[in-house]
Amino acid sequence: MSCLSNIIIHNLPAILRGSLFSYLTASLVAIAATTLPTLGDEVKEPVLPSGLTLLTREGGYNIVNGPEGHGLCSESGKLVIPARFNQIRFVGDQRFVAQAFQDDGSTRCWLFDGKGRVISRLPDWTYLSDRQFHEGLLNIGDSYSPTAFVDLKGNVLPNFDKYTDVLEFSNGLATASISNREGRGTGFINHQGKMVIGPFKNGEVSKFENGLAVVSSSPAVVKPKYGIVSTSGKFVVPMTYDAISAIGNGKFWAHKNNRVWILDSSGKVFIQFPRGCTSAAPPDKFEKNSWIACGFGGKINQSLKWGYCDVAGKIVMSPRFAAAESFIGKKAVAYEKHSGIGLACGVIDRQGNWVVKPKYRSIALIDDNHWNLGEVATGREPAGVPNARSARALIFQEVMQNHDLIGMPLNQFEELVGKLESPPYLNQTSEIGVKTAQTVLVDSMCGPGSVVLNLAFDSNDKITGWRVLEGGVVSHSQPWITENVVLDDPQKGLQLSNLVPKN
Repeated sequence: MSCLSNIIIHNLPAILRGSLFSYLTASLVAIAATTLPTLGDEVKEPVLPSGLTLLTREGGYNIVNGPEGHGLCSESGKLVIPARFNQIRFVGDQRFVAQAFQDDGSTRCWLFDGKGRVISRLPDWTYLSDRQFHEGLLNIGDSYSPTAFVDLKGNVLPNFDKYTDVLEFSNGLATASISNREGRGTGFINHQGKMVIGPFKNGEVSKFENGLAVVSSSPAVVKPKYGIVSTSGKFVVPMTYDAISAIGNGKFWAHKNNRVWILDSSGKVFIQFPRGCTSAAPPDKFEKNSWIACGFGGKINQSLKWGYCDVAGKIVMSPRFAAAESFIGKKAVAYEKHSGIGLACGVIDRQGNWVVKPKYRSIALIDDNHWNLGEVATGREPAGVPNARSARALIFQEVMQNHDLIGMPLNQFEELVGKLESPPYLNQTSEIGVKTAQTVLVDSMCGPGSVVLNLAFDSNDKITGWRVLEGGVVSHSQPWITENVVLDDPQKGLQLSNLVPKN
């Protein structure tokens, strides 16, 4: 599992926990054991009409290719949509969109049902993507034109063309952005295309999970404030926090005025960490005997020393580690400084004793008696070979010094720095761009020492801003750099205080 995948999926406000890695690994093994064919099983190819070959299987059907184009066959091999289209895509709810190029250079699109019957002729400008129907609505627009939705009968619905960055519907609502003379705002729209929650000025919103979503608003020259809203539009948590992130199981990580809390789904304080605690690594489950890794000193997400608190917010192990992960049972992974690579990890017990000495690059803790050890952290690299974990960070710093990042096209950036692990078309928006992407500058298994670069793009894939995420932590309170800057002191790296505008 890649570092970036963990960041995108969980967006956790602290270091990646080894228990998460082991849980996902175990889950994948269990899934593979139950769903993948064994060596003795036969995967039968469908019997198709003569002259047709299988392209892919989607929605229980076979998309096929023939001399005149693409078509659709049932699992039994019956041709239900003639093989004369340039593209066919499954769009959910037993429906398919077929596209055909005309001799005059135009394009025509149709919506079919699973029996091959034409439901409707769709607009010629229909954008054939990987989107599907959600709650009976399908987005057929591209990212450069006004938004357009159709219903299950193929009717183009009104009132959506004034929005941009509209995501899929969930809980009867979809996130959307709108711009007017007062600026850009983000909120939630209903099936009728009405914004019923928001808009939040220069804000960001998460999707609803269990009826709750995190929202933010950022008036001009003011840092954004975060809150939690329900699908009814009622604020469960008022917009008074400096940052809030969902951490699963109906819990939220929050901070304000350099203090850290865990909130529950009703908006009440579940855990109030002691003063001086500036970071926390929540466990997978909150139990009575849970010990939670807490960072003390420094700034939010940049703690100086790590120790442990219980679920009452009481310190149970004094801060003594360079970094730490929450306990799984009676064991936890903790870190010490290591010359050459920055940090090395080992395993501790509840008395703070090292059960496994801190000399590894990574450890995946499974339970009290089982863990997977990574490479030994020697701090040495083969002669003549640069340290790959920091090479990209150095390249990025050099590019920033010698090129203008703001306005740089994506393809030029990738030529200079390397391919992005996260392409900028994931429908992740920011207040300063219509797309975002991430790439790892320093890889430390998503733990302490990881550095992730977050990039924002306009609709033409040109960079509009960037920010550095220490420890792989995505915190929306971190400011975007939207002008071309250079390093004041190359030895100090990408700290905000070390960035100065270009002359």
